Amino acid sequence: MNMNGETLKTQVRQYVVDNLLMGANAAELRDADSFMESHVIDSVGVLELVSFLEKNFSIKVEDQEMLPENLDSLNGIARYLQRKLGARAGLAARLADKVASFGVMWTMLADDALVRCVAFTLA
Repeated sequence: MNMNGETLKTQVRQYVVDNLLMGANAAELRDADSFMESHVIDSVGVLELVSFLEKNFSIKVEDQEMLPENLDSLNGIARYLQRKLGARAGLAARLADKVASFGVMWTMLADDALVRCVAFTLA
């Protein structure tokens, strides 16, 4: 999934507005605003946001990644998702190169954050 930061922010903003906004005005939510400091979401909302990100972007947010710089603003989330999705795309490309060099057909299967490669020998 190759998305630019604006597309990612739009998707996350829509989720926050539709599901987590706690009395704050959606029109006032700027990309750099801290969700916690602006009282947009609370700690339970952060967990719901993580669940949304994992489900909708097929990633796993590791405990050590649950940091304000990754999850406390639209800008932070967009940067975080670009890193996570870019790393996964890089892994898929490296696997494709390796598999292609052995003359096999490959299929990538995504299961949440786990990516498995199934190879079939060409006849």
